[in-house]
Amino acid sequence: TSLALRPKYALNWYNLGISLNEAGDFDAAVPCFRESVRVDPNLALGHGGVGYAANVRGDYAAGAAAYRESVRLAPRYTAARRGLAYSLRQL
Repeated sequence: TSLALRPKYALNWYNLGISLNEAGDFDAAVPCFRESVRVDPNLALGHGGVGYAANVRGDYAAGAAAYRESVRLAPRYTAARRGLAYSLRQL
């Protein structure tokens, strides 16, 4: 897999998290998204993934925090802005 070949490439971790999310394994997706932002702290997509997975699990405070960072990094990232708004409405 691409992750085995390039474990320090943040998008590989992000893509694995997306695949796990799509498969319904939200708990397994969270560590992948977290690893993506550990490898690249400026990866707005990774922070958005952490936010999405947190929201799905009902942890809206964690979702809001992750989405805030995503929006800070990429202010025009519309999905992150929507995710942040959703998280805040649920608090």
